[in-house]
Amino acid sequence: MAYRWTVHRVYDAAGNDTSGPSPLSLWWLARAAAEETLQGSPLATSWLKLFRGHLSASETYWLQWAEDLAQSAELRRTYSGLYGRFTARALLTAHLGFGRFISLGRKGVQVPGSINVERIKPGDIPDWVAWDDRAARHVLCEAKGSLTANDFLGAGPPKCVVEGKAQFDRVHCSGPTGALSP
Repeated sequence: MAYRWTVHRVYDAAGNDTSGPSPLSLWWLARAAAEETLQGSPLATSWLKLFRGHLSASETYWLQWAEDLAQSAELRRTYSGLYGRFTARALLTAHLGFGRFISLGRKGVQVPGSINVERIKPGDIPDWVAWDDRAARHVLCEAKGSLTANDFLGAGPPKCVVEGKAQFDRVHCSGPTGALSP
């Protein structure tokens, strides 16, 4: 199995800030891409082949994509957004144990007999609701990134994370018996 390494930084709600090298399996990435785009993993092998073809040929340890992936700025931004979303989902699954991801769409999502997440304010909302097996509860998840790593290397929470937290305030979550705590 092919692994590449990333610097994984966790800045939690209590203000704990930890970082260090973390493995990322290309298979985890391919499966996350297949689940995200096709709602199933039968074509994960095709994604794996694509990702291997897009990796830097000169860097075999760190996760580094080859050159700019595309000629136009529009396609580079598209690849960056897609690959970032796939990577976030792969890390949430492999490192935190989250599963059963459901996209919130534009207005939220209602899972009959389970959870209801609804937009209550204008603006972007989190990407998914997922199941946390360890805590036996639903969690809201948001993929955030930056075009440069500089934002992630400074002190305090990265700017994109601070801005992304506002998305959680734009939804209300309830279960079959009422409101769920954050």
